[in-house]
Amino acid sequence: MTETPSNSTSVQIPEYRALVRFLLEPFLDYPENLAISCETFAKGTRFWLRISMNESDRGRAYGRGGRNIQSIRQVLEGVGKASGHVVSVEIHEDTPRVRPSSSRSDSSERPKPARPQPKQ
Repeated sequence: MTETPSNSTSVQIPEYRALVRFLLEPFLDYPENLAISCETFAKGTRFWLRISMNESDRGRAYGRGGRNIQSIRQVLEGVGKASGHVVSVEIHEDTPRVRPSSSRSDSSERPKPARPQPKQ
């Protein structure tokens, strides 16, 4: 825990980043690619943690039905509540999702069907 200076008392702030790393690393094949950023809002009472990792590890981080990440969120919410904080956790997708190529093209690129010519 780190201490933040204040006028009358010192407030203990849990090491949320270290806690996320501790809880998440056992699920990952590439823990060295785990990056966690923490932003503080509302005068230090709200914390937003963004997690990024290797794309192949995301499924393991979420777990079956999202159980792993939900459990990690619950632990962090509990620690935050005990410290008087609100903690949010988000897995950030670094790489943009690319639609797999298929034989069909976009509707904007699709040729329009020829209209039947009126009979004369």
